Amino acid sequence: MTPPRLQRVLTARDVVFFTVVAVFGLRNLATAAKMGPGVVGLWLLAIAAFFVPLGLAVGELGTRDPGEGGFYRWTRAAFGDAHGFLAGWFYWVSNVTYLPTLLSVIAVSAAYALGRPDLEGDPWYAGSVALGLLWLVAWANVRGLESGRWLTNAGGASAWVAGGLVIAAGGVAVARYGSATS
Repeated sequence: MTPPRLQRVLTARDVVFFTVVAVFGLRNLATAAKMGPGVVGLWLLAIAAFFVPLGLAVGELGTRDPGEGGFYRWTRAAFGDAHGFLAGWFYWVSNVTYLPTLLSVIAVSAAYALGRPDLEGDPWYAGSVALGLLWLVAWANVRGLESGRWLTNAGGASAWVAGGLVIAAGGVAVARYGSATS
């Protein structure tokens, strides 16, 4: 009997798109703006020092050991069960903190986009929107990555469009009023 095989539904484009959106999201835009134009150099350095090596390492490890489990499996095979457990545990903990934060940012951003900034401090509104989004994402991914990836890609595309609009607005402001930074 042959063991079940993973269905490969995520393309490299899906994974790169998701990773770039997760790291260079709009929630970091205000911090980046405070740093000024020098932040672009830091982002390029991060791409060269982190993303390119990470992509190469994951590509190599995924080719050598394509089984289910990803970096947990690779860490366990290289360093033993305890290190594999820690790798999985820290990944899980990072998602437990990242996802609620992301859902809260989306809820508050939606309140401002709808012209209702008064909802920002309303825990019922933020909790309901965040929980609804969580259920939507869970439902899409329970149906399988084939459908779940489209939701992720739609969110990523929305982030790129919003980022492009913010950059365009900045360009218009610079053209009209000059630079806000020295």
